[in-house]
Amino acid sequence: MTEAKKVKEMGYEKTKNLGLICATMSEYKATAEMIPWEDLQSDPVGFKVKKSVLDGRNLFLTVSGIGKAAAAAATQNMICRFMPDIIISFGTAGSLEEQTKAGTVIVPLKIIQGDMGVHDPLGFHHIGVSLQLEGKITLAKYLNVPEKLARWSMETLESRGMSYSTGTLLTCDQIVLSRTKRWELHQQFGVVAVDMESSAVAQVAETNGIPCLVVRAISDEVDLEICNLHKMMVYRDDPPGDKITDYIKDGKILSTLARFYQQMQLAYTNMAKALHLLISKLPDEIL
Repeated sequence: MTEAKKVKEMGYEKTKNLGLICATMSEYKATAEMIPWEDLQSDPVGFKVKKSVLDGRNLFLTVSGIGKAAAAAATQNMICRFMPDIIISFGTAGSLEEQTKAGTVIVPLKIIQGDMGVHDPLGFHHIGVSLQLEGKITLAKYLNVPEKLARWSMETLESRGMSYSTGTLLTCDQIVLSRTKRWELHQQFGVVAVDMESSAVAQVAETNGIPCLVVRAISDEVDLEICNLHKMMVYRDDPPGDKITDYIKDGKILSTLARFYQQMQLAYTNMAKALHLLISKLPDEIL
């Protein structure tokens, strides 16, 4: 039996379905205090899906893993299985400008895929994103959040006194923890923040004719710099050992990591509040 048939048999097509995509378990757990999730028992091998019901709507959530390829695969899986009326990419992002501080909620009007382009003797030339629409492949410099959805989101956050930014979001497959690189990206693209998934989620959603909303919060400010973070990353073929303990033996890194942790917790809190507010208030006519 196909997933689409299962969706119909379970009655999901009779109400509005919202598909939520995040990259990490920490981002998912940040929402759990406000949204009671349960695992779907019919999960196949591959992406696991959590389900909840909020104000009569079905919510489906997948933790994709980090990066554009993982996010794109999770988004297409979500669409094929549950036919959502809207896709929401949520999580954290890094600041690319001084005034965008930790905890700031980002609800971007535009999303740019930053690392697709051409390298020639003159340097790197950004070309945007490749879209397949109506059977034709075309390029777009950026992806837009639907105007009606964007306007409603701003009005809803303002009505509850939540501060936010609608600045353009950049997506690339690198963790940016260098102040110099942050400034370069800000200057090159005119963006306020960077993440690693949202442009891919928005690209797949648009290709499938589904509106996409992005809700992020700043987890690391412009001046937060961390060296050699990659040395504590654990790979599946690593021999037994404690990379994290070895990494933090350098006492200088501890205060920076403590600051990073504080900013991350603030981002989780504000992102979850904004996400819950927008989901619970989302009117049917927007979908």
